[in-house]
Amino acid sequence: MMPGLRNIHFTRLAKQKIFLLLFGLLLSLVKPVAAQPGQLPETIKVTSDLPYPLIGQSTMLRTEKGTDVNEVLLKQSLFKPFSNADIDLDIDGKYDFWFIFRFSSDHTPLFLTLPIIQNFEIELYRIDGERPVAISKGGILAPVAEKYLNYPVELFELNVTPGSENTYLLKLNRTAYKTFPARIMTIKSLLTRNHYSFIIEGILFGIILCVLLYHLLIYIRVREMEYLLLAFYMLFLILQISTLTGLFNSLLYFNNTIWYHISFNLIPSFSAIFSFWFSYVFLNISRRAHPFIFKVFWTFQGIFILSAFFAVFQVPGFERLTILVSGLASVFLFGVGLLRLKEKFKPAGVYLIAYVPTFFSIPYLLVYVSGNISYSWFTHNNLLISIALQAILFSLAIAAKIRLLKSENEYLLRQENQRLEDMVSHRTVELKQEKEKVENALNELKSTQAQLIHSEKMASLGELTAGIAHEIQNPLNFVNNFSEVSAELVHEMKQELTVGSWQPVPSEARDRQSALEILDTI
Repeated sequence: MMPGLRNIHFTRLAKQKIFLLLFGLLLSLVKPVAAQPGQLPETIKVTSDLPYPLIGQSTMLRTEKGTDVNEVLLKQSLFKPFSNADIDLDIDGKYDFWFIFRFSSDHTPLFLTLPIIQNFEIELYRIDGERPVAISKGGILAPVAEKYLNYPVELFELNVTPGSENTYLLKLNRTAYKTFPARIMTIKSLLTRNHYSFIIEGILFGIILCVLLYHLLIYIRVREMEYLLLAFYMLFLILQISTLTGLFNSLLYFNNTIWYHISFNLIPSFSAIFSFWFSYVFLNISRRAHPFIFKVFWTFQGIFILSAFFAVFQVPGFERLTILVSGLASVFLFGVGLLRLKEKFKPAGVYLIAYVPTFFSIPYLLVYVSGNISYSWFTHNNLLISIALQAILFSLAIAAKIRLLKSENEYLLRQENQRLEDMVSHRTVELKQEKEKVENALNELKSTQAQLIHSEKMASLGELTAGIAHEIQNPLNFVNNFSEVSAELVHEMKQELTVGSWQPVPSEARDRQSALEILDTI
């Protein structure tokens, strides 16, 4: 590049820098000086029924807890403008935050509303001249008798003097969110806003209650643990959301108001316990198949149980242990769902879909808590909406799981039936072959039996013949013996007749001759 061009380029940059510097100086000169430290904020003109937020239109001072209101008025020079980023998170309520605001209006009555965000103590004063006049109190530790109205939101009636400027001093003890959602509202805007808000919130709570009762009744019918665990999970989620929206504080009354704070930290522990337990049963986690998940599961359960113990005994720093680890616990459950889906457990996909509203609502709530999102109805009911969606999706998840398992069981049943049919067919063939063998064996057995019967008959006949022969032989032997004796006698007689010495007479000779003939025939 030529030297001349370099000089030209430098000159242009220098001009741009000078222009920007002068423009910034001009803006600083024309910047309003209304909200400088030590000065009261500008007067809010309430001329319509719109809500008037105090953020950006009031000044703030942080003091030690228990500072007297008269001492605060003496420190008006220390009040300064603020934004959400200037509000310190004070979970334990070690400090008091004081806000001064002023307005004028012809509308009466006017109300100051502040959503219940677990402030310990709230006090509202009206400044008449230099003297503070207490109007009413609020906060979860304030007795009901000292409140203007036991309402789902912190509500204060402003004793307005129409047509003149009204200055008020508001004290908050304990800030759990970096936000200041206080608003001035007319009676019309208050009723209109809360009317629609309560209707929608009632519908959302009704959905969760219906899911709870539905699964409880199904458990009574079928005795499946999933339904009971989901019912208890939904019950404690309702209680948890009720503590955030103020419904819990407005419906239940404790003589010892510290129980509101205990409940705020205790209920999340039980909802987390049943959430993990339900997930363990729904995803079919077993100690043998998933030893690492089993150990981490019981580690988280131990943390939740300890957190409940710390909440009851109000151990500082540990009573909110469940709330602190809730993000990590959600990531763990999501990871377990992905693992089971990778293991071809189909209901895990429906389980992951059911957790989608929670995974969106928790980061959104964290952004709101950090003061990066302004207060609105949606931010106030963000968790309630996600829980209602989760209740519906978990109901669908259980139904889908049952349907998937039923289809898998039917498929397995069909396979088993086919296998049994094949076995029956194969066995039928074997039985036919065995039947033929049995028939052949039976025929052989019959033939052998006939032969045996014939043999037995012949044997019996032989025995009978032998018996008859024996019976016949005895007289034959007698006859034979007698014939032998007779033959011997005949022989002897023949000899005697033949060689006899006597001379018979002629008649005897004839007889002798006849006897010899007879003997010869014998």
